[in-house]
Amino acid sequence: MSEAILQDVTGGIDVSWPDNPFIIHVRRLHTHTDGRVTGFITIIVKDKKKDKVVYPSTQINFAADRTRGSLAKELTAKNPSFPWGDMVDQLCQLVPEKALSGEPSQEMWAGLDNSTVIPPKYQLEPFILENLPNVIFGEPGSAKTTLALAFVSIMLHQIYDNNLNIIPNNHEVRSLYLDWESDFSTIQWQLHRLQKGMGWPPVGLSYRKCNLPLAQDVEQIRNHIEQVKANLIIIDSMGLASGGELNSSESPIALYTAIRQLNITSLLLGHTNKNKEEKSKSIYGNQYFTAQARNAWEVRKVTEDDEDNISLALYHTKPPPFGKKRKPMGFHIHFDDQENTARITSQDPKSVPEFVERMGNNTRILNILKDGALEPKEMAEILSINPASVRTSLKRLTAKNLVVKVGDKYGLLSKF
Repeated sequence: MSEAILQDVTGGIDVSWPDNPFIIHVRRLHTHTDGRVTGFITIIVKDKKKDKVVYPSTQINFAADRTRGSLAKELTAKNPSFPWGDMVDQLCQLVPEKALSGEPSQEMWAGLDNSTVIPPKYQLEPFILENLPNVIFGEPGSAKTTLALAFVSIMLHQIYDNNLNIIPNNHEVRSLYLDWESDFSTIQWQLHRLQKGMGWPPVGLSYRKCNLPLAQDVEQIRNHIEQVKANLIIIDSMGLASGGELNSSESPIALYTAIRQLNITSLLLGHTNKNKEEKSKSIYGNQYFTAQARNAWEVRKVTEDDEDNISLALYHTKPPPFGKKRKPMGFHIHFDDQENTARITSQDPKSVPEFVERMGNNTRILNILKDGALEPKEMAEILSINPASVRTSLKRLTAKNLVVKVGDKYGLLSKF
């Protein structure tokens, strides 16, 4: 008989033969530490009207002789006119070889022909880098979900005039919301309030409530991605999606390995570390949660007394490997419970004193100089920072033509 043809598909491998009508779907492949390869197979026969399942989804051990013999015997009994023994032998030989071989190596050339070099792209600049894991993290109640839902709408409908000063890519992005924290009704209600408040077109969001850690549910999630044709997954939240002890390296490694297997752009919503007094925070848990993120933003919140208005500032804590940190970005959210709306607008984070404290010395110095020129020692006293740090910042700001020295004082040279 002819040699089997193996084809990579989303979620696994399809095995077929040129001289017979059967296709074997191999899914949920797993390579064990002892070298065994297991997976689920489904056998279908091609038909003009509709493919027919002749062997339902069943888990097998591809290396077990008993499996080969019993499977071939069972299939021969159902349809003796085909060489099932040879077909099963090829299946159980070629699939493990492919699974154990891993990804093929590629030759990389750079610097010769720019037409072969593809620059990185954003699905939503600067927050969601395409094909890589992106993280927005903050304290509970810092409107991470509201921001994520706003991003979903902007990317789906390519809303450039979105009042948030963020830039969608030039193609439609379909999202799958993977929820470990809330439920369908709550997310739908939040999305409804946002669409109504912003006056945006209706948005369809694929949603899945999750209970298992992502690494244990990766094949089912892969199937959902394929079904809804998603090119972005939103993981809410990364701590629960990782499972296990968050201070152990095993949890983040399992999480990011599963995301890599899915081969899709991801936005992960996470929490901060416990110390609220730290000027610079990190993602809660083991350092690998931060190390494996390719683009990470911390969100901080200031709430007004009536709780109907909140100000948000997002700080770029980890830029992509090829880029530099972006300037902080700010948003204002107004909730109207009578109208059942939520409205987001961009906001200069420097307009909120609590956010300025979180910024670097250069920004803080420029901010106080808006009220007039000051001596370095006066700046140090106002900002409660070391005079040497003030002098270092002033040297940099002078070199950038942002400040000028007049006598003993420094003042703004250009608009800040």
